[in-house]
Amino acid sequence: MKSAPESKAMLDVREWKEQAWREVAHLPLREAIRESLRRSQATSEKLGFVKKTKPAENNS
Repeated sequence: MKSAPESKAMLDVREWKEQAWREVAHLPLREAIRESLRRSQATSEKLGFVKKTKPAENNS
C-alpha cells in the first residue's frame, strides 16, 4: 500500500527537529536538555510570548 507523500510543513518540522538535535548532539543528555530549554525560553522572550525570567540556579 502506498502512503501519501509528506507535506511541505511536515518536512519543515522534521528539518527543524534535526537541526535542533544537531545543535546539542555533542552535549551529555542533561546538558542538552537544559540548553534546548534555555534556547526555547530565550526565543519565547524575544518574540514576546513570555515575560523575561531570572536565570535558574544550576542544581546539577
